[in-house]
Amino acid sequence: MVCTCGQPVADATVCATCAGMLTAALRKVEEWLADELETTLTRQDRTARPSGGGRPAEIPLPYSGRASEARWVLRSAVVGWVRMIADERGCPDDTLPAMAAWLRGRVEVIRHHPAAAEALDEITAAVQEAERAVDLPGASMLAGTCPECGRPVYAREGVRTARCHDDACDGEVDVHEWRTEALHRLNAAALPAADAARALTALGHTVTPERIRQWARRGKLTPADGARSYYLSDVRNLLETS
Repeated sequence: MVCTCGQPVADATVCATCAGMLTAALRKVEEWLADELETTLTRQDRTARPSGGGRPAEIPLPYSGRASEARWVLRSAVVGWVRMIADERGCPDDTLPAMAAWLRGRVEVIRHHPAAAEALDEITAAVQEAERAVDLPGASMLAGTCPECGRPVYAREGVRTARCHDDACDGEVDVHEWRTEALHRLNAAALPAADAARALTALGHTVTPERIRQWARRGKLTPADGARSYYLSDVRNLLETS
């Protein structure tokens, strides 16, 4: 038998290398990707360093319905394969991390399944799309909040001013001025890696979530309160000194 990657396979449907790719994809879902998708959708866990008892600094963050679709596709793929190989030991809890961990412990079972190539394609493709959904800013960047109605205003990167998109409002944002003020307010804010990257990139300081996570893994960046959120001031300092 030959794996879909072209490698000969003597005892299964897909080769050990491809099975390793599936294991890695499921580990991402289990350890951080499911949480990042949820954060992208709910915009929770936004905290700030206390500053004289004031309210935490917050700005609107770029958001795309792409994350919602990506989570649906990922969940469908994972649930489908949990049902496909469910055994007498029962099924996992109905959460993405729990189901991904359950499947990861049964990759060898999947590897020998007649439809193993489909599992590999479906799950890895869904994971890749979910990563793109949480990591990549959209084509339209946050330009500011409308001074008239307070709604977030989005525009193409590089514009100096941006008009409110509400037909009933004629507000206009000075992008540079708003970003300068927003960065000052956000110095104390702590956000998950994906949101921190979106916020800083939207404010003219390009950084990816993976770079933030790498800094944290290397001990260059300390999570806020032991959680997976990072102070934007710390991320900015690393950007300026790296």
